[in-house]
Amino acid sequence: MQTDVRLSEAARAIYNACFTLAPIPFEEARRRGTFHYQRAMAAAEKALNQVARV
Repeated sequence: MQTDVRLSEAARAIYNACFTLAPIPFEEARRRGTFHYQRAMAAAEKALNQVARV
């Protein structure tokens, strides 16, 4: 569960930083499964995997 929270928070940070012009906020994007949300989740997974390796 803790990993899911970390992943979601990392995705939120990436979404808010990188997709500032996205037409909907993070939570709505999550519910809809938008392209921007999927990209933020993929980036968050990569980032957390890199941190885990250090």
